Amino acid sequence: MGIAATIGGAIGLLQWITSQDEFSLTLSKTSESSIVTIANNASDIKILYNNQPVNSVYSSHFTLENTGKKALIKDFIFNPILLAPPALTTIYQVKPTQPEVSLADSKITLKWELLNPGEKISFEVLSSTPYNPKITARIREIPKISFRDEITDPPPKSRLERISALWLAAALLAIIALIDSIRLVANDAKLQTILSLSKNTPQNSISKQEFKKTAIELYSEYFESTPRLLVSPESFAKQIGSEISDEGLMSEDALKVARTAIIHNARFANLYTMRSMGIIYAPLTLGFCLARVIVALYL
Repeated sequence: MGIAATIGGAIGLLQWITSQDEFSLTLSKTSESSIVTIANNASDIKILYNNQPVNSVYSSHFTLENTGKKALIKDFIFNPILLAPPALTTIYQVKPTQPEVSLADSKITLKWELLNPGEKISFEVLSSTPYNPKITARIREIPKISFRDEITDPPPKSRLERISALWLAAALLAIIALIDSIRLVANDAKLQTILSLSKNTPQNSISKQEFKKTAIELYSEYFESTPRLLVSPESFAKQIGSEISDEGLMSEDALKVARTAIIHNARFANLYTMRSMGIIYAPLTLGFCLARVIVALYL
């Protein structure tokens, strides 16, 4: 599932690239803040802007970007872009960073000589209320100018920056868990040989010393071929030795004791069940993490 999610993300990115319009313009509000706000009950406070009393001043930053694949020249402009303020909103000032922006009759005009793909026209608007303009224009090859409020709908880069490092940590842990579970399960045959030793040994057919020696040898082989087992051969030998004495033959009761000791030390103490389940939960976790990144980037 993790691989499928990765392929899906790559396909989504390819589709986004290939679906990009030849000609496209996007107006984005990149930030907004309140500079001055006077409470209704603060009648004794007065603020003047250009000798006119004001109750609030908001600063909004905008960029107009050529988001298409081809350049836009001035011959494409039949009617320049006009940004009209919303009702009951007064524009105090426009601070452009380029000469393509002007203000007249409370409307902001945007026009240019040449706007290459990826180039931007930036400006700041000081207004009495939050500024969400009405856009009008007539530009060849562009039936509608896109508007994006990056405050509520941040761009992919900002979205990605907002993703907690925990998602990356979870993805890395999922990959480690998946690799660990695969390598653990790959040696199931050797583990099963150890677990079946007490079942396959007839009672009173072998001495306890010989039985312990065989069990320890089998576990040592399993330990060498399986990475990161928690129980070392030495610890396994010590635990088996404490459960089974050195004298006599492997009776029925001795085999039952051996079976319990082997299962506990070779399987449970190595957290086999939890680690082997990584084959199921690790891809799900990795796929979820990747899906979370893809959603942040494209939705």
